[in-house]
Amino acid sequence: MVTVSVTQERWEKTRGIIGWIDSEISGGDDVDFKMLEKHRGFLVYVSRTYPAMVPYLKGIHLTLDSWRPWRSSDGWKMTQSEITMALNDESLDFMGEGHVSDRKAPNRVNWVPHLREDVDALLCLTRLELPPHRVVRPREGSTVVSCFGDASGSGFGSCYLKEDKVSYYSGQWSEDSGSNSSNYRELSNLINSMEQAHLDGTLADSEVFVFTDNTAAESAFLRALRHQKPCFN
Repeated sequence: MVTVSVTQERWEKTRGIIGWIDSEISGGDDVDFKMLEKHRGFLVYVSRTYPAMVPYLKGIHLTLDSWRPWRSSDGWKMTQSEITMALNDESLDFMGEGHVSDRKAPNRVNWVPHLREDVDALLCLTRLELPPHRVVRPREGSTVVSCFGDASGSGFGSCYLKEDKVSYYSGQWSEDSGSNSSNYRELSNLINSMEQAHLDGTLADSEVFVFTDNTAAESAFLRALRHQKPCFN
């Protein structure tokens, strides 16, 4: 098989950076801006080898931009309607904000809540002492697996077709899960069934094609989950 990896030196540097971020956010409400910005560049570089890291760099991006004007408490940029409402609120004073071009990043910046969960995920992904190898071409030929899933009413189900074998998963939503929106249940059904199919070995050495009639689930799947396929083998 063909795999990709990084050197031991770069892997240890990656683990050291994530450990530094963890200690920074564990020690207070802010982090060193310049140092975090520098470390982000290296983590982006390493994530090209390990795409599973990509979704968990978002907390770093949001933290580095959290000092900018018109940012909400979670670091995301405020919508135009939220900005308009803030400007119309006479109890708020924006005279000290100045022009955006006049503002400079502070020496230390408040980290956003998103960062805590992201660092925990990165610590888990980099827990191995040796740099893992990501498979880019399996030893044997890949097989196409077709997945069809749907979640309607109180039930859910999905099936996987691999060559001449069909694997089927179905069940009833719990009271808590069943009370969520249909979009939530549609996406949860796809994620849960795919994780189970992976554990069962159905997805080994395969390329998966997923079919669903829910556009929200499709958008979420293509935007984020494509980076989270198992890659540390």
